[in-house]
Amino acid sequence: IDALPSSGDNCNAALDGISRVRLVQGQLDESSALLDPILGAIRAPIDRRVYAYRYAKLTHTEVLARQGRSLDALMSANELIGLAAETGDHLLNQMALLTKAELLQQNGNVAEAMNTLDALADTLAQQPPELFAHYDRILACTLAARGDVETATLHFDRAKRTYESIRSTPGLVELLRRWRRATAAAEDNGP
Repeated sequence: IDALPSSGDNCNAALDGISRVRLVQGQLDESSALLDPILGAIRAPIDRRVYAYRYAKLTHTEVLARQGRSLDALMSANELIGLAAETGDHLLNQMALLTKAELLQQNGNVAEAMNTLDALADTLAQQPPELFAHYDRILACTLAARGDVETATLHFDRAKRTYESIRSTPGLVELLRRWRRATAAAEDNGP
């Protein structure tokens, strides 16, 4: 980190990348601390439009969710959706909507999560495979948590194949982490 330039978009993008690595490693405090200089550098509302800030905000939303701060994470996801619309960043909009759907699902608001996913379904074919895998991950975990393990497994397997084919270790790690949580919840609730 000391080798990075002291400021600027390149520095911020690098810090966001390192923060994402720490997030996957489960080092949530360090991940969050790496984002502080980026999120704290906003001096005017227009500064929020900068690419590095927008994607650091997505990472921050994911950190909040992993820290168990679900309501803060949902508020952040909604802010991010607005920011993506304001800047015309379609990819970020799709990523933020998936993040929101996953947060809603984890908080038990399955109906709203499914409505959010329905809004994405028509455009997934034009998106990077990582988003398609994320979509399947949400469906798999929702179905597993509801006890439909057979159908959930189909979505889990498809997400896993997609993450493996694009060599997304962070995607696989998150898929397995969320799958374990969803299947444990289903076992706890029983038939």
